[in-house]
Amino acid sequence: WRGKKRMDVLYFTSYDGLSIFSYRTCGIPSVRTDLAAPCIKRVSDRTNYGDESDVRGLVNPSLYTLKGVTEKHLFMSRSKSEIATVFHNIGMDIPEDTFQQVWNLASKQHPKGLVCIETFKNALNEIQKCKILYMQ
Repeated sequence: WRGKKRMDVLYFTSYDGLSIFSYRTCGIPSVRTDLAAPCIKRVSDRTNYGDESDVRGLVNPSLYTLKGVTEKHLFMSRSKSEIATVFHNIGMDIPEDTFQQVWNLASKQHPKGLVCIETFKNALNEIQKCKILYMQ
């Protein structure tokens, strides 16, 4: 450590007696969350709108990505019949009483009672986990 400074000391230090936190940030951020992503992105548009995948997603894509399903599809609010159809089409035949129980739990996760596929899936996993623990 002789002659080397620790990284945290370099980050939280001052330069010529001025705090580094008093400087105004300038420039354009690398991820443009202040702009809406266009529906059709041109090849010449090099702007990162925050909707691009990272290296992990490129090297090891999820099953959803391989089937063309994006995060927007998973987190879009849907009706009860639409979610029932989606889960039926993927081979999960959920009994009506269990479906209603999962729907009630999932709708409590949002202030307006909206339910998306991801929320419903998490609620279904929670109910199944409770049933397994109850049976043991």
